[in-house]
Order: sequence, then C-alpha cells, then structure tokens
Amino acid sequence: VMTKEVVEAAKEIAPGVEGKLVEMLDALQHGAVKVGEQVVKYSPDVADAALWVVRIDGIQSVVLALACIPIAVLCTRWARKFYAYLKEDHALDEPQVLGLAALWCAAGISSLSSAITLLDVWTWIAIIEPKLWLAKKIIATVLK
Repeated sequence: VMTKEVVEAAKEIAPGVEGKLVEMLDALQHGAVKVGEQVVKYSPDVADAALWVVRIDGIQSVVLALACIPIAVLCTRWARKFYAYLKEDHALDEPQVLGLAALWCAAGISSLSSAITLLDVWTWIAIIEPKLWLAKKIIATVLK
C-alpha cells in the first residue's frame, strides 16, 4: 500500500525523470539519424569496394592457376628428359630416382591445383558476378 507521501514524492520526481528520458531518447534518435546518414552516404562506396575486393581475389586465383600451367609443363618435360637420360645411362641411383619423383610430383601438384582452381565455378562467379559470391558467403555464414 502506497502512502500519500510516497505518491506525492513520485509525482514530483516523475516530471524530472520523464524529461531526462525524453532527452535521452532524442539524443539516441539524433545519433541514429547521424549514423543512418553516414551509412547512406558511404554505403555505395563501401559496397563497391567490397565487390572489387571479391573480384580481385577471384582474378588473383585465376592468375595463380594459370601460372601453374607452365610450371607443370616444364616439370613434365624435365622429368621426361631426365628419365630418358637415366634410361640411357642405366644408372638409377637413389638420388636420381628421388629427383625424378620430385619432378613428377611437382608436375602433378601444379596440374592438379591449376585444374581445381580453373574448374571451380565459384572462382569465376567471384569475377563475373561478385554480388552472388558475397550472397553465397553470407548464407554460408548464417547457416553455420
């Protein structure tokens, strides 16, 4: 049960608290409007920059994959020539066999990494349609 004195004290305090609350809400609204203005002002630039980052990342992947192709070709040629030399010389020592195996491994790894990147649809989508690539990443993040 509230006494008459408590009710009177609450009535006296309420306008002050209400005023402070209104001031706080006005400040928050004003701050939100400022933040909203900044988001609207800079969001096209930020969105465009994000799309270019995605596009450049895709281009970088393709360039590296294309660089692996000559490496694979060179390693394959060297391995064939080295194998022909070893076959003629009939000297298949352990270091020579390991060198030959290293050349074949380098050729295989270069070919495989190049193929994986160049055949990945999402690498090309990142270059051609970066918005779709970003949507995929956002959905994958949300579903985790």
